[in-house]
Amino acid sequence: MRERKLWAVIAVLAVLLAVTNYRRVIFILSRHRGNPESIIHSAYYKMKISMFEAMKNNTRDIIFLGDSITDFVNFDDFFPGRVINRGIAGDTTAGVLARLGEVISRRPRKLFVLIGTNDIASGSSTAEISGNVRKIISRVHDALPDTKIYVQSLFPSNLADRPIAKITALNAELKEIARLTNCTYIDLFPLLLADGKLDEKFTLDGLHLNGPAVSRWLEFVAPYLDE
Repeated sequence: MRERKLWAVIAVLAVLLAVTNYRRVIFILSRHRGNPESIIHSAYYKMKISMFEAMKNNTRDIIFLGDSITDFVNFDDFFPGRVINRGIAGDTTAGVLARLGEVISRRPRKLFVLIGTNDIASGSSTAEISGNVRKIISRVHDALPDTKIYVQSLFPSNLADRPIAKITALNAELKEIARLTNCTYIDLFPLLLADGKLDEKFTLDGLHLNGPAVSRWLEFVAPYLDE
């Protein structure tokens, strides 16, 4: 009984630590909103880059590239031994362009891109965002012509600085860019949608995905990993 209580206390402390770390990351990154390029100068961005560059012997050939939606996922829970996570919370299309060299150096066979929501929150136009996505695709295609790129749509959001109308407009542009650049477009937007917004059962803060939401997302994209 005493051992069971001890494990219960440890479990509660683990959850509290995870929530505290999540809140700390969100607080730090919130100070960089308003300028889509300021994320590049954040301590968290630099710390993540240093960790990525230190991972020299990773032989996995599928990369998921993006912001916090990607960063907060443990892909080994869903695709054991297959996926390299290159998400950085708070990242923007400008931030991805700045660190794309490290991604290219991994020479992925498949690259899944999900980026843009923080650009919207920073006030960037859909044309600016989609233009940067086009640059990301172009750089990867030039360096790695055999790499297959999957452009994922943005998920809906319930936050005022990421209006649904702007998200849907950007998704339309991303779909067209994917068509023009011979990439595969993956429409994630309807997966978690309810009453014209992000279904509240899939989020705690109106933006980030909880466990059931991540499961639904990755179950939907799983066939693309094997095609």
